[in-house]
Amino acid sequence: MPSPAELLLGRKLRTFLPSHPGQLKPTFDVERAREALRKRQIIQNKYDNKHATVLPVLHQNAKVWFKYKMKEHWKQGTIIQVGPQPRSYIIKGEDGGVFRRNRFPIRQDYTEDDNPCCSRTVEDLYNY
Repeated sequence: MPSPAELLLGRKLRTFLPSHPGQLKPTFDVERAREALRKRQIIQNKYDNKHATVLPVLHQNAKVWFKYKMKEHWKQGTIIQVGPQPRSYIIKGEDGGVFRRNRFPIRQDYTEDDNPCCSRTVEDLYNY
């Protein structure tokens, strides 16, 4: 009866007792195991990407809101550089700090400065 270690590794373990080198080779088919792993990964990838979205690319000098820390409030800042890695940005915060963030915790700032045709003032609200 094989030991638990032999069952885990799928082969006889080396010992100080003389044994044939053929007994030290795995007994299972490695290619079939790799193919089964690829199939499982493809199925898992299909379910993982089911609700994934590609966020739009942000450009330099764009005004954004970003998370300073994941559990804190959003801060306002400006993108000063598109980062060295994909989907990473260097942001200068409103307090002067410089941060590197992934695209996920960054949101585009749509304020009145960007859309002058859609801007409203307090007086516009009372003139109805």
